Amino acid sequence: LVPIEATKASTCGQDDFRQILQTLRDADHLLNRLSAQQDLVKDADLLKTALVDDLCSRVIPTPKSPSRTQDLRCWSGPISHAEQVDALLTLGRITSEFLAAVFAAKDDHHLDTRKVLCTGKLAVLTDFVIRKTASDHVSPVTAALQGTVSTCGDAFARQSAALPTYDPLHLRLRSEILEYFDALPSSETTTTPPQVFAWEHGLGKAAHRGLSTVLRRLCNELALRYREDEDEFLYLCDDGDRMIHLCPELRVVRDV
Repeated sequence: LVPIEATKASTCGQDDFRQILQTLRDADHLLNRLSAQQDLVKDADLLKTALVDDLCSRVIPTPKSPSRTQDLRCWSGPISHAEQVDALLTLGRITSEFLAAVFAAKDDHHLDTRKVLCTGKLAVLTDFVIRKTASDHVSPVTAALQGTVSTCGDAFARQSAALPTYDPLHLRLRSEILEYFDALPSSETTTTPPQVFAWEHGLGKAAHRGLSTVLRRLCNELALRYREDEDEFLYLCDDGDRMIHLCPELRVVRDV
């Protein structure tokens, strides 16, 4: 049994984005150790759920929407493209580990609250990081997203409204998530901002105007042919197109 330092990711500095990134790396490392030794650790799924819950509700502060002024230096300071991609890949792994753990654990209405709120917080962090312009190299995904489309929190608002939430930390977290998505920039050309990755609306093209815009812009930036007559979702398949290969951060945004 390799020792698991459960409190290693229990604190996080707020002076620099690198401190946020290091906390995410520590949490990812702990989750990996718990998963690799699941047969030796009692209630490993509950431990992973508790770790991510603490990370989301207490340790890492929730950023404000990119369209608003950030109160904390860790969110307002510059980040490099390498740090941006590293943070996104780490967030993707944490999200996958958390969802696998919380759905494998015994069904409980208290876990329902954590399923929705923690996933919402991870979505906020993912959305914020991909929308932030790196100081040394602008990600093509960032350029395609910023200022043109908006990710809305309507589904999150409906799902979280019926949750039995009594913990003050969870109540605050829900408010912060709703405030983030409500303040995202909308399209200047439409009254209703188009949504990105709105899978809850089905796979019809009418429900994915924003996604079509993003894919068209990415094709233009990456010199890829935009297939008007083919299923545009093929661009998002891991083995179906070069877009995911050229932009690994797009896979994380798609999944989260």
